[in-house]
Amino acid sequence: MDDKILFWTAFAAIGTTLGSFATAIAVIVALWQTKYSTKKKLKLVFNDNIKIYNSVTS
Repeated sequence: MDDKILFWTAFAAIGTTLGSFATAIAVIVALWQTKYSTKKKLKLVFNDNIKIYNSVTS
């Protein structure tokens, strides 16, 4: 009877350890995605050089 208890205790310990590693990896990925999504992807340039063309006087 003690062998079954020892087996299930060890099984639970292994499962808990794997779960904690998976949680740590999920947190790292979530933090990386937050940093990646706030990265600039598009650069806008404004130019106020306006030229007016009048077809009557030209």
